[in-house]
Amino acid sequence: YNGPTQHVIAGPTDTVEAAAAFLEDEHYAMTFVIERAVPMHSPTFEAAAVQFEPALRTAPWSSSTRYFPNVEGVPREHSTAEDIVASLRAHVFRPVQWARSLDWIAKHHPDRT
Repeated sequence: YNGPTQHVIAGPTDTVEAAAAFLEDEHYAMTFVIERAVPMHSPTFEAAAVQFEPALRTAPWSSSTRYFPNVEGVPREHSTAEDIVASLRAHVFRPVQWARSLDWIAKHHPDRT
């Protein structure tokens, strides 16, 4: 999801290491392990999302705020506070659509990229 030539995988250490070894051996990929202690954007971090949600609910979200959730890769024109909380909660443990987000911005705002 990061881009056409860059992808991120996450999960239990042994699974990630096995995937990296396979990709290196079979596809000559260059792999790097980053931030082992913080498995963001993976199901491993779902418990953190549950703990994060109460703090999200205390923020003064406005439905007039244009919101661009990376888990979707496209902006939302009108989001309720509940929509924003749900999306930010999911952002912690779901994959993000980084390349799709940047592509949308470049297409719709070429003067800002």
